[in-house]
Amino acid sequence: MDWNVGPVIVNHAVKVRIYPTAAQAELLAKTLGCKRWIWNHWLEERETYFHEHGNTTGFKYTSAKILKETRPWLKEPDSIALQQARRTSTPRTPVISRSWAGTRGSR
Repeated sequence: MDWNVGPVIVNHAVKVRIYPTAAQAELLAKTLGCKRWIWNHWLEERETYFHEHGNTTGFKYTSAKILKETRPWLKEPDSIALQQARRTSTPRTPVISRSWAGTRGSR
C-alpha cells in the first residue's frame, strides 16, 4: 500500500489587533479609501478599453497615465499601497476577459 499522497499544505492564521493613534487612523482610512478608488478606477478603465479594442491592457498602459496631477488627494497616502492596488486590478485570468466579452458561459 502506497501512503505517499503528496505534499501536505497547512495554513496558519494570526489575528492581530491594532490600536492606532488618531493621526494613524486617519492616514489608514485615507490609504484604504484611495486604494479602493484606484482599484475601481483602473478596473473601469480596463473594461472600457476591452469593449473599445477587444483586448485587455497591461500594467504598462496604466503606468503611463498619471493620476496624481489631476487628483492631488492621491499624494497623501502611501504610494506603495496605491501601486499595489493598481497591480491587483489587472485581470489575471481569462475568465474576466471572457466575462467582459460575454463568452464566459454558465457553470
